[in-house]
Amino acid sequence: MLSADEFAAVCDAIRSAGRPSSGDNLLGMEMDFFAFLDGAVSESRPPWHDLAVHRVEDGDWHIEATTKGDATASAEIAASLVEIWEDHLRYGYLEAHTVATSPDRVVFKAITQSGPGQLWVTARVVGTLE
Repeated sequence: MLSADEFAAVCDAIRSAGRPSSGDNLLGMEMDFFAFLDGAVSESRPPWHDLAVHRVEDGDWHIEATTKGDATASAEIAASLVEIWEDHLRYGYLEAHTVATSPDRVVFKAITQSGPGQLWVTARVVGTLE
């Protein structure tokens, strides 16, 4: 897991080495985020509820998702987000991610690139803890 500073440095490097995802590619990533975070392709329900996923073509975060979860499950939420990202959502070439937790939320941030000089996608998932 990268620190916030290390993650920012990797993001800068990836962003300068390719082009941002857009159009149908970004729509596909939005659909994948919803499917995997919603648990539709899993045998068990995720440790969160009230999932919302949106794509933003020209924002810092191309995919933005929000969830709600029990404060006692913050470690499970963070671990599940990392596992889903690593196993299902990231591109195969290059990726970086970081997770920050506080008493009231879990914030997962990620970037991935499809190949050298190819497109990249950023994502942020904010889980509000109840």
